[in-house]
Amino acid sequence: MATLARQLNAEKLLQHSHEHAKAHGRTNARSLMEREGGQKLQHPNYGTGELPKHSIPSKGTEPVVAYNLIHDELSLDGSPLLNLASFVHTHMDEYGDKLALENIAKNLIDTDASRDLKEYPATVLLHTRCISMLAKLWHADETKNATGTATTGSSEAIQLAGLAMKRRWQDKRRKAGKDEYRPGPNIVMGANAQVALEKFARYFEVEARLVPVSKETNYIMSPERAMEYVDENTIGIFIILGSTYTGAFEDVEGMSKLLDEYEAKTGHHVPIHVDAASGGFVAPFAYPKHVWDFRLPRVCSINTSGHKFGKAYVGVGWVIWRDAAHLPEDLVFKLTYLGSVEYSFSLNFSRPAHPIICQYYNFIRFGFEGYRAIALHDAKNARLLARALNNSKYYTVISDLLEPSQPTGMVDKAAKAVGLSENIEDYRPSLPVVAFRFSDEFKKDFPYAKQKNVQTLMRAKGWIIPNYELPPDVSNVEILRVVVREQFSEDLVERLVIDLIEITEDLIKEATEKERLLTGRLVPSEHKVKGTPDHNEKQAATQDQKGVQPTGHSSPASAKSRGHPTMAGHDLAQRLAHPHYIANGLLSLPLPLLLIFATDADLHIRCLSLAGPMLLVALVLLRDGSREAETNTELVTWNLRIFNLFGLVFTRSWLGLGWIHVGAYLLTWFVVSFVFPQPPYLGPSKMVYLDTEVSSTWPTPNIRKKLKVVLFSQSFDEEVLIIPPMSKFSSSETSPISATKITEIASDPTTDDYEKRRKNSTVWHVVLFHVEWSRKSRELEITLSRMSNQLASPTLSFVLVTPESTPRIFYDLDLSTSATLSFQDLPLVALYHRGELVDRLPKNAKQIALERKQRKEEMRKQGWSSKSLREGRRKREMKKLGPAESDEESESGSGTDESEDEREVQTLAARQRYKWDLTQGSIERAFGLNEKSKAGSKI
Repeated sequence: MATLARQLNAEKLLQHSHEHAKAHGRTNARSLMEREGGQKLQHPNYGTGELPKHSIPSKGTEPVVAYNLIHDELSLDGSPLLNLASFVHTHMDEYGDKLALENIAKNLIDTDASRDLKEYPATVLLHTRCISMLAKLWHADETKNATGTATTGSSEAIQLAGLAMKRRWQDKRRKAGKDEYRPGPNIVMGANAQVALEKFARYFEVEARLVPVSKETNYIMSPERAMEYVDENTIGIFIILGSTYTGAFEDVEGMSKLLDEYEAKTGHHVPIHVDAASGGFVAPFAYPKHVWDFRLPRVCSINTSGHKFGKAYVGVGWVIWRDAAHLPEDLVFKLTYLGSVEYSFSLNFSRPAHPIICQYYNFIRFGFEGYRAIALHDAKNARLLARALNNSKYYTVISDLLEPSQPTGMVDKAAKAVGLSENIEDYRPSLPVVAFRFSDEFKKDFPYAKQKNVQTLMRAKGWIIPNYELPPDVSNVEILRVVVREQFSEDLVERLVIDLIEITEDLIKEATEKERLLTGRLVPSEHKVKGTPDHNEKQAATQDQKGVQPTGHSSPASAKSRGHPTMAGHDLAQRLAHPHYIANGLLSLPLPLLLIFATDADLHIRCLSLAGPMLLVALVLLRDGSREAETNTELVTWNLRIFNLFGLVFTRSWLGLGWIHVGAYLLTWFVVSFVFPQPPYLGPSKMVYLDTEVSSTWPTPNIRKKLKVVLFSQSFDEEVLIIPPMSKFSSSETSPISATKITEIASDPTTDDYEKRRKNSTVWHVVLFHVEWSRKSRELEITLSRMSNQLASPTLSFVLVTPESTPRIFYDLDLSTSATLSFQDLPLVALYHRGELVDRLPKNAKQIALERKQRKEEMRKQGWSSKSLREGRRKREMKKLGPAESDEESESGSGTDESEDEREVQTLAARQRYKWDLTQGSIERAFGLNEKSKAGSKI
């Protein structure tokens, strides 16, 4: 029975097709033309000539013909720039190219110490300088004369380093009178070792002891596991600084400490060789504090590849020994047949000189700062790609790029918890390599989608991304890998992510159809991973570089959601059953016990102070989310992520406050669902001011009539001002003055043309008022504010208010300064519009606050109490309001006569108020509030 399941020889098939005339009894045209037999290459000049493929032609051809023939055939190769599988560098600048071309004919063979007999003395000198530079870069002891040599790559360097360790072990065994052949030498390495390490063991008859790796060890060798394979016959341990699979650094320092303990117990010395093929040019620049090199006495040798992150063209590697004693003399050959005495320690003799020259050029071209800038650039783009893949929900990144290093404080923990730190040392040391796979949820939802197809489909788009299995013990896991090099820019990262998502969603459609055909089940066409954004819609929206624009109140979906007593139209019980809240609830149960055993009361006070603005901001966000959850999904996503962040910060910091955000979250739901079912803001006619205490700090009755006040009866130390979209807050327009704003606020909200205003401004401003905490607390607040802006929807702007930044919004609203008691009558507000700071008042806020603080301290030294100062300020405000309003205030105020002290306080306050009014006038002039704009504001 005929079958198609056989291998076809393409060349024979073509040959048979060429000779089809002979099969029909006709004369073979090739025999009439007396052409040579065998497979031929066609000349590009209309096929009138042929060249053999597998034998040297009897006659040559024109140079241009040979060039074009080879050039056209090589066009089938992939682009080196898009080859994301390789660690090899692919680019040098024009001067590096020029040096390489000028020295391409040189052969680095003569290394005689006699300069007069050198064939290429200057080249040999550059070779020596490179060895010295690398030895110093890796912290070799300058008093012990580190030695080394250039190689054709890391593979040769590893063979040389392994041979040196084996020969030293053999010498030690012979001196001890022990057998060096039975049971024989062994070397320990991780199962994730690159093939060159295993080649050494096989070629030079050394037992390779492969330490199993697993997910628990982050797919690299664990020092603790490695110690189980060490004995007196171990010639050394290969430790990889940058795993080929995931880019992770193995723990050289930890391994060294364990070997120190082992030697102290047994007397057996086991050296370490560091395979830093890629990490040797990454770790010193990106992670200078990471200890892995000759700073550890047990590290006897290090190898690296100059043509990887050393940025030279392919063909140069390096191996350095910490001193000459670690390179046995009998491994170095003495040669004389080149006309001079030459010492050689290599597996090959001839080698090109131009890669070494290019390496030296890079050293002096970039310097330490240049190499560090490149390393930081590569790491930044690698983290960007890793975050994008994780956020897609289709993939899970297994590299260490986003894993935080050991945190040192609250600020570090807050920033690292969501991977937003800009400091590379806040992350685990790693190569800029992104190893990723299908997420577990993706594989569960689409079991018929094959990850290996991603490699094939991406190759069709020009990208070369390998898909391979992890080492033997975890070979059931397949990963895709991207090596980020210098030329791989942020734009290419974006293009790569777009193509990956597009191909993945094509695989989803194919897998869905296959599942439907094989199982007979009806699979919804819109089936996708839960929580995954619709990438097609996002891509369509970003074609004009504007991103996804949230919809407003006028949208049908938003109008439909108004008035619903539940958040986003979902059943409250169903939302409470979400795993996120169940998990947080379970984690929170034991946390109150930590408060009992905690001893840092000052730290608790600071964190409780932080809880206030968190809850108030949550109220605003949840309220906005309840109104537009169906259309503005970014806000809801931000809400979940920011509360996850707070949970991580408090739980990991052992502050015992993780249970607060859970209860606050549930409480704000009920407030949102039943107290604020309607949209809270309809434009500039309504202003919501949330205060935490009803006291003398509340705005005066005159201001209370002009503002729509909503109280959230909790007691915290912070205040939040929510400023709705206002068309006249744009920095491109003339700044309004207070009368216009007061008129708008006092107007009937039903008569305002909100939709017209809304077209000019869509940003809701959430302003956090800063209270004078300690320096560490302020750093934490700044970090949270910055992270809020990165996580939030583009329609929200968060800003930290400090005495250095204050716009004029308080003056525009004519708010009484008593509303900001925490600032000693100093109104501080920062206003942002579309992500940009519009204005801030006053310019000299810091100086004013400092002067006020000094005056207050002087008054305290004279015997004034804080209570007297507060009462004097309150009575000053009552006096300004007039009799009617003073009567209203006197119901809750003190009815006693003013003492001499209080009158003195009022006098000082009046003088300061006068100075403040002068300051306000100068600020208005500085902001361009001309007489024309003032006149228009009084209409």
